[in-house]
Amino acid sequence: MELLSYIIIIIVSFFIVKLYYKFFKNIMVGAIIVITGGIKTGKSSLSVYLAKQNYYSALFQYKIKKFFIDLFKIKSNLEMPMFYSNVPIKIKNFCKLKKEHLLRQERFNYKSVVYIQEASLLADSQLIRIPDLNNQLLLFFKLFGHMTKGGKCIMDSQCCQDLHYSIKRILSNYLYINSCTKMPFFLILKVREMMYSEDNTINVFNEDVTETMKTVIVPKSIWKIFDPYAYSILTDNKPINNICSTVKDLKAREIISFRKDFEKEGVKDDE
Repeated sequence: MELLSYIIIIIVSFFIVKLYYKFFKNIMVGAIIVITGGIKTGKSSLSVYLAKQNYYSALFQYKIKKFFIDLFKIKSNLEMPMFYSNVPIKIKNFCKLKKEHLLRQERFNYKSVVYIQEASLLADSQLIRIPDLNNQLLLFFKLFGHMTKGGKCIMDSQCCQDLHYSIKRILSNYLYINSCTKMPFFLILKVREMMYSEDNTINVFNEDVTETMKTVIVPKSIWKIFDPYAYSILTDNKPINNICSTVKDLKAREIISFRKDFEKEGVKDDE
């Protein structure tokens, strides 16, 4: 009877694991990962969540190694991994990401985790007219795994095409977030791993993309360590000038545009 119980537990466990991998995504982070998606689909929440997980994993491994090094008094140049980011993150051993890091004038501690929010703001696809800078960025991303000796770089952006070519050239795949559903204590993200080539994004689907999406659950508690609206400070102090009016008809009498020729198309109320 006891043997039968063990067999039933093993069978049930097998089906639970199988169902999990069928509907849920287990994200493995290599040296560099890029997460994309529309505005406010949870890119930063997922990125920070993955960065936090990978950092604490690196920190745990460091503490284990340091314990044995101290125990056996081994001579070592072991370095504590740090957490680097271009936006403030309330996490242990946080360091601000600097241009000197990207230009390889300063290096990261080995095994560190680097998080870059809105990576296209750091270096976009139009930043190609400065040869020296292009070469430095290309070397930074291509040699990131080497110079950090196994560190992780997690970036998010709205679209791969917006990124600087130095990032696109090291990508073979990326993670795309299709939607985000907010629940009381967590976010439910629908994601898909996409293949990428700089010449052409290689993704052919015979069915609706949403049918092949997998689920990732991110606890809302991640918002305690970063601000999802961090860049709002750039416009928070701007004046508000709301002009309210009564709508008389549903005709648009002017075209709001930066093209002067389009602005001439306006129609006055008495015409």
